[in-house]
Amino acid sequence: MIQLSRLSNALRYVGESVIALKEITVFYVHTGRNAWHSTWIARYSPGCMHTTLKSAKAYAETKRVQGTTFNISELPALIISSNIGSVVVTQINSKNPLSGYSRNAVRLTHHSHELMEGHLNDYLSTGAPIYGAILSFERDSRFWNNPPSHSNSLIITETPEIDPDTSEIKVEILKYKSFSQGGQYTMGWKTHKSDVSPSGIAGLRLDE
Repeated sequence: MIQLSRLSNALRYVGESVIALKEITVFYVHTGRNAWHSTWIARYSPGCMHTTLKSAKAYAETKRVQGTTFNISELPALIISSNIGSVVVTQINSKNPLSGYSRNAVRLTHHSHELMEGHLNDYLSTGAPIYGAILSFERDSRFWNNPPSHSNSLIITETPEIDPDTSEIKVEILKYKSFSQGGQYTMGWKTHKSDVSPSGIAGLRLDE
């Protein structure tokens, strides 16, 4: 199971450099929509983000309770790797994750504090300090044209693996809904098209 953990200590990446960047798909496991409301807010919970569909389905099985319906949403994401692990960035409750982020700084100065020594105006390149790349995704950083909301939006997770098993970013993004096949069998999954777009992350042009 390739399960991502919420980034808890960005300082451990100080002094490390970006060795690889890649656009990927992550698989977000969450429970069903509230029957009493037509809209809902998805929330992050520990263990909900995975780098493969197989891992996401296996995780859902471990949380299975009678009557619970699970959803797995494919989300475009960015993985940034260093020699001590990888960081994965995406957004939930967004139709176009990271579309408000700019690879190049949109301001030369920060509105509330001085810039760190050796700061760059583009951290999404090999050799850049990965700690700076992580900080560039903070909602008040110089790299947002449209900052994300305070909560249940930008999700930064990590894995100790340098090159974890991942799925490539997709043009047509899907979502999956579980159904019971009986208590002694694993859940089945119905596939649907998603209205989430990968264009925000694809627009970062990591190959340039």
